Amino acid sequence: MPTKMQYFLLNVSMQKLEPKKHFFFLLRVTFDLAIWHCLTYYAYQDAIFLAERLHAEVGTEETLFLLATCYFRSGKPNRAYTLLTDKGCRTPHCKYLLARCCLQLKKYAEGETILAGSVLTKQHTLEEISAEYGELSCFVLSLLGKILSKCERQPKASECYKHSLKLNPCLWSSFEALCHLGHKPDADKIFQVSNMPNLSTNQHNSCPIIDTENLSISQQNLSSDVISIHQST
Repeated sequence: MPTKMQYFLLNVSMQKLEPKKHFFFLLRVTFDLAIWHCLTYYAYQDAIFLAERLHAEVGTEETLFLLATCYFRSGKPNRAYTLLTDKGCRTPHCKYLLARCCLQLKKYAEGETILAGSVLTKQHTLEEISAEYGELSCFVLSLLGKILSKCERQPKASECYKHSLKLNPCLWSSFEALCHLGHKPDADKIFQVSNMPNLSTNQHNSCPIIDTENLSISQQNLSSDVISIHQST
């Protein structure tokens, strides 16, 4: 969900919109909310239907990620992979989701290239990956570790797991993977309250839907917007 400041800027931009554009903007936001609501309660078929309609009408990076998420969560990584590769991945969220699809589909080399580059392009360091993916980087590095493990590149995988734990000690899968690789990470040093990420801040910045409390205020004006639009046409 957006932060308070992001919502303030959102309201400012909405006030500058023409009535018709304002109406369709609110409609799009309402669809976003409805789709994530369906995903939360495992109504995947409904989420997919709404996401497909929304992406067909809007066609942004956000709606692309949302539709691919619906496919992936409903157990259809092939459809998510095809969608993301056909449309192209430019945002960190889309690239991360595409790499997760590659892991499930056993396209390990492609998944590694998406997250860390290749010899033909440019291989990124762990620090460069962290800078590119921001709050996602702990999950990206954990995923990259899984991919490298599948390729029998255990030393590199271990580096990724260790770095992901530094960023987010809540990632038990990274800790467990290190143990399976023969390492003996110190649980007392890793799992400390002082090392915990600021989840409240990250959560607000990562979920591409509007605050439901604030959205309800805008939705109250939706019917009056429809009336004013019809009167002006």
